[in-house]
Amino acid sequence: MSENQRENIKIILEFVSKIALLVAGIYAIWQYADIKKREYQQPLWETQIKLFFEVSDLTSRLTNEFESQRWEKDKRRFYELYWGSMILVEDESVEKAMVEFGNRLYDFDQIKEVGDMKKAMEELREYAHNVSYACRNSINKAIDRKSPSVSHRKDIRH
Repeated sequence: MSENQRENIKIILEFVSKIALLVAGIYAIWQYADIKKREYQQPLWETQIKLFFEVSDLTSRLTNEFESQRWEKDKRRFYELYWGSMILVEDESVEKAMVEFGNRLYDFDQIKEVGDMKKAMEELREYAHNVSYACRNSINKAIDRKSPSVSHRKDIRH
């Protein structure tokens, strides 16, 4: 092998090693940014899941338990979450399900005739299921995206 060939090989190896070092550096920076993003999002995910479970339990109790004091307490808590924390963590599908359930809950609460309550409660139960399904789907989408999803809330009718 001639001296010129050795020099060319040396130049190529130096170039390749510099490119490899650059690629490794870019990859390390990308990994660091991804880890920091997940650390930042972790509290939001944990809060989102906690609130989704709570609102799912509340909607279930509101459609299955009829003890007056507990029902009123759960209704107040639902509206606290509705107008408060859920706005921070819900996506469009959860928002829609919450609005629909909130509207039906409001309508149900206005019923004075016992005969009308049974049908209205069955309808309310369907909307409670929709809230739970929307929360579950939102969690699954967030897992697929590797980030929680949130949206801008549209208003309830009352």
